[in-house]
Amino acid sequence: MEQMCLFRLEEKIAHAVSYLKMFEAAALAMSSEGYYLAFSGGKDSQVIYQLAVMAGAKFTAHYHITTVDPPELFYFIRKEYPDVYMDKPETTMWDLIVKKGFPPTRMVRYCCSDLKERGGAGKFVLTGVRWEESRKRKNRKLVEIDGMETFF
Repeated sequence: MEQMCLFRLEEKIAHAVSYLKMFEAAALAMSSEGYYLAFSGGKDSQVIYQLAVMAGAKFTAHYHITTVDPPELFYFIRKEYPDVYMDKPETTMWDLIVKKGFPPTRMVRYCCSDLKERGGAGKFVLTGVRWEESRKRKNRKLVEIDGMETFF
């Protein structure tokens, strides 16, 4: 039985690649390194990485170490994505827990903002965020600019 989709996979890929090509000039105007690809090692990051490669876009991929990462993730990234920069945090998860007075919870995720979402300031950041993952993410736009209304 064939799966029915609103768009074929090839069309989705073509759209994504065309957007990466379209916005590359803006990324290069912001940084000579081009796009700043936020890379977690997960499937969404791997897809956006591959789409950037397919677009021929200039980018640097960055993995933000959280200090509680499983060793297997480091091994995987080093082996499969050797060009990904491993960015070390200024503080550790353990220090954050002491500072905040409690560990992160499902509702209070300070760890992400302090450890994972700290890179790419002043650059055009690519993320592999899927709209289907949550109600909050469903409202995200194709392109968002910090401090300005979202568009697209």
